[in-house]
Amino acid sequence: MKTLIFFVDAVRSDYITRHNTPFLHKLKSENYYSELGTMLGYSAGIHPSIWTSKYQEDHGKFLVYSFEEDKSPFKWMRWLMYVPSIIRRVGISGLKFPFYASKYKNLFPEWYKQKILPVPASVDPKQAGYFNYNQSLDYDPTFFTILKENKVSMFSCATGTHPLYGEGIKIEDWAVSDNVVDHFFVYETDPVGHYNGPTSKEIHDIMARLDTKISAMYEEARKKFGDVNLFIFSDHGMVEVKGSVNVKEVVDKLSLKPVKDYLVFYDSTMVRFKVKDNTIKQQIIDAVSQIENVNHLDDTLQEKYKIRFDDDKWGNLMFLVDPGFRVFPDYFAPVKFNTKGMHGYWPDHKDSLGVLLCNRDLKGDNPSVIDLMPTMLEAIGLKDKIPKDIAGKSLF
Repeated sequence: MKTLIFFVDAVRSDYITRHNTPFLHKLKSENYYSELGTMLGYSAGIHPSIWTSKYQEDHGKFLVYSFEEDKSPFKWMRWLMYVPSIIRRVGISGLKFPFYASKYKNLFPEWYKQKILPVPASVDPKQAGYFNYNQSLDYDPTFFTILKENKVSMFSCATGTHPLYGEGIKIEDWAVSDNVVDHFFVYETDPVGHYNGPTSKEIHDIMARLDTKISAMYEEARKKFGDVNLFIFSDHGMVEVKGSVNVKEVVDKLSLKPVKDYLVFYDSTMVRFKVKDNTIKQQIIDAVSQIENVNHLDDTLQEKYKIRFDDDKWGNLMFLVDPGFRVFPDYFAPVKFNTKGMHGYWPDHKDSLGVLLCNRDLKGDNPSVIDLMPTMLEAIGLKDKIPKDIAGKSLF
């Protein structure tokens, strides 16, 4: 059966309103709607969970940067340790600008895409060579591979070129194809939420544009194919930022040496360490746990949120800040600009939740992102092809 899938990044429930998004609001009121459970972490781990219907500890993907010295593309950065910090941070950001400003991204060489583009602008150059960039797509089976194996035709695109979701096509240029499945990934809602805030006019504007387009495409598909499956979902929500915490200041005051005693990666809402021994680990726990709005992700919490991994490539000591706070200094922002929205907090926080809308009579309380894959496969007519070892369940 013809199926339209709209995957909209970082949308929370209050983005859908009667006046701004009338089509989505009507769908929400008259058909299936639910807030959607997410995962601890960011898109790098959540997206694989959506398409494999497995937890992060099972498919092995978690965050963008890992502790893997042997695979690091950033060893060249050790030469930058002698460059003043502000010059280094602004300079790295400047090296990336030509790519993002260019319409001809395919002309940039592979070494540039692998060694320059992924560099966190504010990363410690002494430690950079111990980090690896993880955006690989080597997880299987997925929703996409199952469609391919069963010869179900699919068109996929994104609002910006994406290695898994296809070429970049603007929302206004989307069109219903003759394939069985059309999949559209909307990225802009995430950066707009970060830079303008989750209650901003800019968020309302992009949601209004999206509402108009989805409504038109749904009507077009119904006229062309008759009965049509419609799925609209997000991977997580967005939380308004009200402050920051400085973990680096506390860590730097310890009688420990980076690289010699520990490696540390300062994410936006997490701080992860790879430490040499338990004595050093406890020293860091004692110091960082004293910081207000910072939480130690101990074994109990890692078990609860399904992030117990077989190795320590993601670190062997993790902290998470409270919703509404960000880590600063982190390894991404060259300066402390005014970030107004963030995600990657406790998955069960009300503004961390995503959304799921569907024109089918779905069931089940508290659906999660891991339920999407089996649900969509059943809607398409591939119920018997749903893998047996998944963690999610079909909502039919």
